[in-house]
Amino acid sequence: MNKLLATTLSAALLSAGGFSAANVLHTDKVEAAQTHEVSHASQFGSNYQLQIAADTLTQLPEYATVASKVDVSGLQAKITEDSNYKRVILFKEANGQGKFKSIFVKNTNKLEIIDLKAGQVFYGTITPEDTTPAPEAKPEQPVQSAISSLPEYATLASKVDVASYNATVAEDNFNKRVIVLKDENNREQFKSIFVKDTNTLKIIDTKGGQIFYGVVTAESTSSTAQPAAAKQQVKQQTAPAASSISTLPEYDKLASVVDVASYTAQIAEDNYNTRTILLKNANGSVQYKSIFVKRTNTLKVINTRGGMVYYGSL
Repeated sequence: MNKLLATTLSAALLSAGGFSAANVLHTDKVEAAQTHEVSHASQFGSNYQLQIAADTLTQLPEYATVASKVDVSGLQAKITEDSNYKRVILFKEANGQGKFKSIFVKNTNKLEIIDLKAGQVFYGTITPEDTTPAPEAKPEQPVQSAISSLPEYATLASKVDVASYNATVAEDNFNKRVIVLKDENNREQFKSIFVKDTNTLKIIDTKGGQIFYGVVTAESTSSTAQPAAAKQQVKQQTAPAASSISTLPEYDKLASVVDVASYTAQIAEDNYNTRTILLKNANGSVQYKSIFVKRTNTLKVINTRGGMVYYGSL
């Protein structure tokens, strides 16, 4: 009897144990399957978002600004990162070569646009007006009439015949604005750098060097574009003949070390601190440069090909 009872109890225990073990094994399989399913779904969802990024691109808050700074037409867009902190969009050409990248910081509305070959194109804060989706890509380069309203335009136009070039705003942020003037072959000929907080402007001839540096005054910030004839007249005044600079205190010393009469003289810079005179040959190439420091009455004369020819006090 005892033997029969023990056998029956053992069978019951084995049955219960087997049932419990079966349940545990089944639970492990379910959890593993669910984990695999969630992981797979998460991965699929992430890939799916990247694949449809190009279709929803115009709805993103940063798109209007991106499209206004670079030409995104014909490029393939892909979101390479999209977190609670930032979103990164990579714009590729048809051959898969990366061309532009935008980085949008969500909590500060800061946007950086990078040309992968030329460097930073834009950095600034997107305003509510900027976040309106753009129906189509906007041109990178503003027409001449668009930049004529900029505060530095009048001074730039007085130093360079802007109408003869294609103007591009290469950089425009809270600190400075850079305008590039290119010829018909898309080669950069002039560049202006306007520092906003100090109202200082630098204009550079990419072949001849700096031609202007100074503070843009209230008179020079007039938004009214000057007629072509007026521009030409101002340009001629800023490149005086040798006789026109003969009254300057540094002229005698300059003329004693350089045959000034053989060149065309141009005052490239004249502010409270320094005055720079360029001497150009018949081809417009800078041959000599004089730098006069007014506070100390010191003069430096430089041969652009042979180095310094004079340095001393007047």
